[in-house]
Amino acid sequence: MENDFEVTAEVHKFVGTAYRVKALVHDIGIYINGMMVFPPNDEHDWSVYPPLLGRAGRGKYRYTIEFNKQYPLWNEIREACIEAVKLELGSDIYVPDSQLVVSTNPTQFSPATKNNHPEPKFM
Repeated sequence: MENDFEVTAEVHKFVGTAYRVKALVHDIGIYINGMMVFPPNDEHDWSVYPPLLGRAGRGKYRYTIEFNKQYPLWNEIREACIEAVKLELGSDIYVPDSQLVVSTNPTQFSPATKNNHPEPKFM
């Protein structure tokens, strides 16, 4: 199925149990900052929410942008955000402290030799 819009997304940062994602709808030139993406767990599938705006002192929140979820734009933004988080999760390499190797050679990671090391490859 061909997309109606060109949408890309990138993870801004991890927040609690979710990822804050920035989406760009290229066709209309809109950035949407603050999309929240929750990866699946035992009880829920992927969840994607538009940014919220808190109203100071009142304890209420409002969406700063709303989507009619029956139209293709929402689905394309949602899919781009999920793909961005999947890429982020795939690139996170967890190395237990017991397997860390500490270099005693101070020049090994200096800016002059940094480019002599091959780039890490992620599967």
